[in-house]
Amino acid sequence: LARLENSEEAQARLDGTLLEVAAAQQALADLQRTAGLAHHQAWTERVRTDQALVQAQKAWDAIDTQATEDELEDARTAVADAQKELNTAKTDFEPYKDLPVDNAQRKDAQKPLDDAEQAYSDAVLKRDEIINARALAEANLALAKSQQAEALRRFERTDGAYPKMGDLIVVA
Repeated sequence: LARLENSEEAQARLDGTLLEVAAAQQALADLQRTAGLAHHQAWTERVRTDQALVQAQKAWDAIDTQATEDELEDARTAVADAQKELNTAKTDFEPYKDLPVDNAQRKDAQKPLDDAEQAYSDAVLKRDEIINARALAEANLALAKSQQAEALRRFERTDGAYPKMGDLIVVA
């Protein structure tokens, strides 16, 4: 009879290999079992990103108009005009700035300055709101396009085919 040396070591390696084969078979079975789920999740995400892109495009189209451009130009003009008024009010206030706060002449000169500062602040705020609304709509559109492209890549990795209506019905 022939006797193998290190038969215990060989048996341990064989047992380890068999365990690896069993784990690989289980992983394959899990992958096959969940492939449909992954596909439908990717499909759902694809549809959601398509919908988000449509909404982002509508928002961009609503704001990317000549009317918005005209409104922004008017707002920029209002800021420039308000800046001029503020500069004038500052110049007019200059001779009274060192008088006591409760002085009547200082109070009379302070009111137009305060009003000019408020008008300038309001004009800048309005201009910035228009700019920011436009920038946000543009950024949302770019984000939606990127998300849609990524969802498409994930969907195509599952197999890229849209399920048929009958494939979506599960009978228990």
